[in-house]
Amino acid sequence: MIQAGGHQLLKIKGNNVVKPTKRREMEFYIEVLPRLPELQEYVPNLYGFGDLEKVKRLFTEEEYDFCLFKNYNCYIELENLVNNNVRSIIDIKLGSVYWKSDEEKSIIDANKEKNKCSICNEYKFRLDGYIINNVKRTKEECRKMSVEQVKDVLKNIGKCHIDIICDWLKRYLIVLKKIKVSIYGPSLLVVISGNGIKLKLIDFTVYEEGIHNDDLVLGIEKLINILHE
Repeated sequence: MIQAGGHQLLKIKGNNVVKPTKRREMEFYIEVLPRLPELQEYVPNLYGFGDLEKVKRLFTEEEYDFCLFKNYNCYIELENLVNNNVRSIIDIKLGSVYWKSDEEKSIIDANKEKNKCSICNEYKFRLDGYIINNVKRTKEECRKMSVEQVKDVLKNIGKCHIDIICDWLKRYLIVLKKIKVSIYGPSLLVVISGNGIKLKLIDFTVYEEGIHNDDLVLGIEKLINILHE
């Protein structure tokens, strides 16, 4: 199993991936996403969900206890975007707001503190981990990167793939401006392999219906501009 970024313990189940998560993300897949058909092509396919205890056998005791400690009491089973020919995986966190509009101040302050050295405050996106040419950088390492360092990393993607990413993001922007759901802090997962490139949005733990997320729109626009440089 290859993982770049994130902190969940992803597990393989057949041809799919099991992701421990909070109930809110599970509810996004089973209650919100079905009402947004225009968004579905940008999100991994869902093949199963439920209480985490149902898939407890996939984890060691230590891993399972860690999931509970993180309040991951549910799971979602998603399509596996990674194959044996993968060359690069890049996790790009979109936006700089990761909390609902009515969130407690302590949680907002904690998020701001974690990202105070991140480019997301100015550019509304940041790297959240990557594996490129066998070089791996974690979420914590990427948070401290300057915009010039981020640009150097993105240059390794290659122009043909950058054009595909930008076209994908532009199409997603059209959808994002239409839907009446704000998704806070999703990640764009870029998977490059011998078979081409796959792009999907992941991480829907925080969302809010009825509010337009201008912060996310601005972050995607800035990312497109940087990719085109």
